[in-house]
Amino acid sequence: MISVCISVRLRMSIVLTNLNPLTYCGLLAVSLSSPLVSPFDHSDSMALEEVEAPPGSKKVINSIRLDNGLKAILISEDGIGTAAAAMLVRSGSFRDPRDAQGLAHLLEHMVFDGSDEYPDGNELSRFTTQFSKLFIHPQLKADVMVREIELLDSEFQLHRSDDMTRLEQLIASTAHKNLPFTKFSWGNKKSLSGNDFLHDQLLSMFKTYFVGASMNLVVHGSANISYYYTLEQSISGDYTHLSCNRQSVLDLLSFFTNSNMSLDFVDKSLDEGECLVESWFNSYYKQTKIPSTITGEWRLRFHANQRFQFPPKNNFLPSLSPNEDHLMIENDNEPLVHKSHIKLWHLPDNDEVPSVSFIVYPALSSELKNQLMVHLYVNHLKDSLSEILYQGGEANFETSILIFEKINIEFKVSGFKENLFNYISEIWKQFKSFTHPYETTFEMVKELVENLLKKSVLEVSGYSNNLMLQEVTESCYDIDQMLKSLSSISYDDFVQFIPHMSSKMFIEGLFKGDISKDESLHMSHLFEESVEIPCDQEYIHIPRGTNTKNVRVQVNSDINSYAEVTFQIGYEKFSAKKTAILKLFHAMIDHNLQDQLSAKEKLGYRVGSNVDFRYGINRFVINITSSVYDPAYLLSRIYNYVKTLEVSLEEVHEDTFKGHIEFLVQTCPDHDGDGDDLWDQITEKRFCQGFNKNLISELKEIRKKDVVRFVKKYLIASSSHSRILEVCIWGCKTSFPTSSV
Repeated sequence: MISVCISVRLRMSIVLTNLNPLTYCGLLAVSLSSPLVSPFDHSDSMALEEVEAPPGSKKVINSIRLDNGLKAILISEDGIGTAAAAMLVRSGSFRDPRDAQGLAHLLEHMVFDGSDEYPDGNELSRFTTQFSKLFIHPQLKADVMVREIELLDSEFQLHRSDDMTRLEQLIASTAHKNLPFTKFSWGNKKSLSGNDFLHDQLLSMFKTYFVGASMNLVVHGSANISYYYTLEQSISGDYTHLSCNRQSVLDLLSFFTNSNMSLDFVDKSLDEGECLVESWFNSYYKQTKIPSTITGEWRLRFHANQRFQFPPKNNFLPSLSPNEDHLMIENDNEPLVHKSHIKLWHLPDNDEVPSVSFIVYPALSSELKNQLMVHLYVNHLKDSLSEILYQGGEANFETSILIFEKINIEFKVSGFKENLFNYISEIWKQFKSFTHPYETTFEMVKELVENLLKKSVLEVSGYSNNLMLQEVTESCYDIDQMLKSLSSISYDDFVQFIPHMSSKMFIEGLFKGDISKDESLHMSHLFEESVEIPCDQEYIHIPRGTNTKNVRVQVNSDINSYAEVTFQIGYEKFSAKKTAILKLFHAMIDHNLQDQLSAKEKLGYRVGSNVDFRYGINRFVINITSSVYDPAYLLSRIYNYVKTLEVSLEEVHEDTFKGHIEFLVQTCPDHDGDGDDLWDQITEKRFCQGFNKNLISELKEIRKKDVVRFVKKYLIASSSHSRILEVCIWGCKTSFPTSSV
């Protein structure tokens, strides 16, 4: 019998310093054990069992089974400044009643809405114990359930245009009707409305499955748990199979018969008039029996086909011998290689998997046709590298090849050091020698690029990003304009373009992790044939005052609206003081913003805020996705919240204020970059020698009045320093402003 379990995973991160995982587990045990079992104590019967950590890891991993049946994995790691907790409940959509499909998904939403002791759904940021209370005494109120169904429907609407999501549901819907796999796990208003017993079913699912024996907890923190308990034995996971059961294999293979299989094809040329319609996503489809002349060739007795052959030898697979070498850590933050055509950095770390990241800047302008040519080129390159990338994946190399800032190409590779050089060599060799594809491949890739461009703006946040860039730069184009230009590109045009990609270019890269300086230098020789070109960075700024962009959703049936407000913070390229205040400000208000706009005002399915540096801009962004309110109302609530910040920041207790600063200082590397952060600084052209040290110094000097002054200067629309960009995407059920037509 094949057992499949789809679970609702309930996760959260707790941002606290020096949290003791064992103490946290004790809090959770007290809650989960009551009233079903006795409270948690430190008795011998609760002794920890040590779990073997991965080779080379400094983590201490322990397992404990509580009296209520809950199993906890406790991970201790010295030197980390945060702690995190994750809970897995072994129940999900397979247990949904047929008349309440999506119930497990709805219960996930309801559990995180708040508990009796902490009724505010976002109190999580202030009371760590609520994480356990959420699973014990959630409110699960009937009126809240109605609201959460609306949010669930909004989530469904966000994904209903995704082809793979539609195909997955279609495969489920056409499976054998008695299988739980056929259920609609998303849930929406259609599947969860008109059921008088829905609330009772929700309570029943919670009482049945949200019990200790059906839950697993993982806690990750900095305390050393072995201080509290004597570790007596090692255990291995129950996933380890030391022997092969022949009968189990045969039982599994018995399912692979022609009567138990289906083939699925996606075809855009189907005649809708002759099709069936899938009931949840309204996908059109046909079902056709495969001719017996074909299925008859399938026999239960397996034999090797004469054309069968093993794949070629994979030269990227590492040997089994561990690497015992330890690097001499010398990090002076100076470039490893700095020449006219290439600039490479080295950041050694014995405890981190080796990785290489580099960007190719070709000698091209960012005009529309060149951007589209680069899209075609990258997808052709991936196609030509398919065999190499497959072998690299089998050897546990993680590889990404992406377009970076319109016309540049970013390569990222991480994995075992042993064959890293050979693997990157093959990728680079193909990049340098790539000439032209088959004409049929060109047409296929051109269609792929067309679909990717369309998909990039189907989701409102992606559409908003495109609109924002259109407003502040001349080299970002409307998707319809890009699609029209793409259709005019011929095979001959593309062949003539290809030599321009690799003939002249500038390269910037980073070697980091368990890779030595000599090894990095050896790898850098791959790029010696590059030719110097100027590497210009496009800097853009939001005009002074408040600027607004209003558009309708791309998909006519999309009920979701979206409002995003971007605040530009100054205009200096390197300002440690502004960056420090911006980071501190965001740390102080992030949870409060979620609390007010999401938990209390219930404005939308997604409420977010972030800070970043893009195209020369330090930005603070607030965005909301909602199926209930239009963008104008969402904007009004965002600005209303911003107006309250001056008072709320002044009321922050001094100890809390200092705690935020202490946390940021602890998590900020004292050198000029750390891993991905350093790479981000390099690629965004904002790396500045000594910047992080200056940032830490500035953080220690900030006072509350500095943060309040910062808000009044950059976030209040009436300020002479404000540079604000509003992007409003109007859902299909909203009244689009006539002034924007």
